[in-house]
Amino acid sequence: MKITSWKQSLRYKVSKCSPCGTYGGFIDPGVNMFVLLLEKLGADTHYSCEGHPGGFYVLFAAPLSLAQKIVGCGYFTVELERGDTKIPRWSIRAEFEDESLKERVLALAAGKWLEQFGPLLVTKHGTEIRLAPTKAKARTHK
Repeated sequence: MKITSWKQSLRYKVSKCSPCGTYGGFIDPGVNMFVLLLEKLGADTHYSCEGHPGGFYVLFAAPLSLAQKIVGCGYFTVELERGDTKIPRWSIRAEFEDESLKERVLALAAGKWLEQFGPLLVTKHGTEIRLAPTKAKARTHK
């Protein structure tokens, strides 16, 4: 079985400051790829959770045009959380029935994001690693 880029991104510990600038600790591994890609695209990420077990979300500030591109990728609901600020705040959300479905959908979504937004370069111990789209076959549920 081929390891998807999303699965590969789970291996990294990504630290994040809170919106008020204090150290926030490490983000959940399941949101690594999405938070890093949003920040690569110029979004300011605020809060995130990979879902324990079901709900996945990332809250971020970005222009409408980026939110529309995310909607175009599919897989997530994109909601306006706060529109009264200079840069609107959005959330991407998804609910999952079980862990295996969550992993499958997040891997497919990450692949679509990488196709849409380009590869992601991460640095681990001074080595740059390129996360790019991998072919993950869609599975049908009976």
